[in-house]
Amino acid sequence: MTDRLSASEIARAAGVGRAAVSNWRERNSDFPAAQGGSFSTTEVATWLDKRRIPRNALRKDEPGGTSYGDRFRRALGLADRESAPTRRREQARHGLTAKAWQLIGEGLRDQRGAATTANYQELILALLYARESGAWQSIHEEAEPADHKALPALLDKLSNTDPLLAGLRFSREVNPLFLIGLVDGLNELGGHEQSAGNRRAAGLLDDLLNEFSSFRMTSEFHTPRSIVEVAVEILDPASTDTVYDPCCGNGALLVGAVEHAIRRNPNEPLTEITGRALSPVSWRLASMNLALRGMEPDLGDGARDVLRQDVDRDRTFDVIMTNPPFAMRDWTDQPHDPRWRYGTPPRSSANFAWIQHVLDKLAPGGRAAVVMPPAATFAGGAEAKIRRQLIDARTVAAVIELPSGLFRATGIPVHLWLLRAAGESDDRVLLVSAKDRGHAKSRNLQELANADIDEIVAVHQQHFQGENVLKPGFARSVNIAEIGYQDYQLQPGTYLASPQARFQPPKLAAAVSEQQQQLSTLTHRAAALKDLVTRQLERVDLASLASRNSHPTLPTVSLGEICDVLAGPSGMLREIPAHEHGVPVLTPRSLRRNRLVPGGSERVDPVAREKLARYLLKADDVLCVRTGTIGRTALVTAEHEGSLFGPGFLRLRPRSPELSNRYLLHYLATEGVQDWLSQHCARTTVPSLSAKTMRQLPVWLPPLDQQESIIEIMSSLDEQLALQDEVTDTTERLKHYLGQLIGTGYFPLRD
Repeated sequence: MTDRLSASEIARAAGVGRAAVSNWRERNSDFPAAQGGSFSTTEVATWLDKRRIPRNALRKDEPGGTSYGDRFRRALGLADRESAPTRRREQARHGLTAKAWQLIGEGLRDQRGAATTANYQELILALLYARESGAWQSIHEEAEPADHKALPALLDKLSNTDPLLAGLRFSREVNPLFLIGLVDGLNELGGHEQSAGNRRAAGLLDDLLNEFSSFRMTSEFHTPRSIVEVAVEILDPASTDTVYDPCCGNGALLVGAVEHAIRRNPNEPLTEITGRALSPVSWRLASMNLALRGMEPDLGDGARDVLRQDVDRDRTFDVIMTNPPFAMRDWTDQPHDPRWRYGTPPRSSANFAWIQHVLDKLAPGGRAAVVMPPAATFAGGAEAKIRRQLIDARTVAAVIELPSGLFRATGIPVHLWLLRAAGESDDRVLLVSAKDRGHAKSRNLQELANADIDEIVAVHQQHFQGENVLKPGFARSVNIAEIGYQDYQLQPGTYLASPQARFQPPKLAAAVSEQQQQLSTLTHRAAALKDLVTRQLERVDLASLASRNSHPTLPTVSLGEICDVLAGPSGMLREIPAHEHGVPVLTPRSLRRNRLVPGGSERVDPVAREKLARYLLKADDVLCVRTGTIGRTALVTAEHEGSLFGPGFLRLRPRSPELSNRYLLHYLATEGVQDWLSQHCARTTVPSLSAKTMRQLPVWLPPLDQQESIIEIMSSLDEQLALQDEVTDTTERLKHYLGQLIGTGYFPLRD
């Protein structure tokens, strides 16, 4: 077994086409870097371990859940990755006797009002939490006398057990028989001094939280296990990831992330977990939940409403999962917060504030899952404008419609929005309707089975790896052009319905006519360009090239000697609020084939022109992507002069009369330079290139007249490629629209 493999060898070992490996490299900034055209076998195996094979691509001898890493290792004779516990689904009611559960149920039903119910629930959880402390024995002894006189001393002792419980004010109206019976029941669990006791307590805590979720006061803090499992299986948090939940409820999503990482590799747990709680009740629930499992997250020192107070302003995270309150009203007094880069959400609903807060906190290459109400996919007004901006910016990766009845206290269905950091190039959104999946767990409660979760994860993996998903009625990869045709609405049913149901003749006729005219214009441009390209290629002396037998030794200078190199602002830019008509900020998603294209910029308040004057672009500046897929370049044209460039770019501004801007653009795109950048970038979770490193790049400087000839030849080919892209995009749209006619059974033809 060799230590390094080519891309073709990786494809053969993983059982995929060469194009799949190219897609993995292009769309995943954490794919192992190539050195000299080959890849580390070990690094590739570890990366492929995270990619589950879609069910329809499994071989006969591969069970469900097999990863490409498993297949890759078997093909090369590598050791299997260490096995880990399987996903937990069905849970027993841990430890407590039937009598204790009866006491809990009766106590819940006896409460009057939301506040007393919450207080009662906190008391039960506090007893479970205190059970793991050194004070438990004295608490148990205090509970012996069965009368009201024992209550004050017992409750005071409970409040003083731990700083987390100090703020609780337990009601003195609790039935002493209930309290004493519950203390006895918890004491019978035994083993509370050892880690095994912690595991039993954690399992019992899951049961209690599920029981409490039947009551509206605590149901808003609880994310059902089915939703947690879908989120963590898709986002796949690993030990090296930073994980964040800005509205963590009782901590269920954070717990799910930790458990998933342990299943992936028991020897490498998550180490950086951050959560923020919207209310004191939520903060106490999450703190007890994670502490009982031996986890040490950063939950702050109390409740924090992050929409009003961004306590994590300068932080970003690799994985974000959250289940915020739906349509929260009067959520902010800062309508021009820098986080609202895609538009200010209405005061009547915080739905798109949560989504934009999550995107603001995503690290380059990061991924997120946000639980949203169905209305977010079709809401009008300001929310429709934001949704369009999010889709055009390629930040919406998928929308998954889940079955109703997953939440105990309400039958409302929910959607799971999968988001990605800005800068990705995928022009598709995966839309899934799992509303008919799941099974009844009780009269009013639904639950997804393992097979349902695996089915959802499989289509996501298929889409994520660049394949187009088409499972009628269940899942489909939809191009953004089609989403625009549907007024940027994202209800999965709209796109999964039969062609007949989607058929709108007048609208379709207008779309076909528009694309037909565009294709005709492009065809005329192509004819003229063909002659130009031919003339330019005739200038290349192929005979001289064929006669040379060796690589010439060329004199070079460092880029820093002839060019100003400046990295884009990050912290300063984040301090400036968004503004719908403000200064454009270019991001890496603005680039395509050495050109800046529409739709990749954000806008910030005009005050940025003064505060960030040194970051304003001039025509003929060269931009180079410095994070993620590094090395992509573009020339700034008059259209973008006066724009700002974001932290994902280096700006290169030649200061030597011996260097042409356009020559530098083509020089940076050469294979040798791209290899140099790959070898010299910082190898963190997301590759990055500093301005200091970029200044050291060796540059070959031919005479200016030769530079100009090179520019004319290479630019004609760039123009040809850009035109081909436009032709391809227009043709694909035209084919899509006409294909709808075939699906409806109505394809009118002229005589």
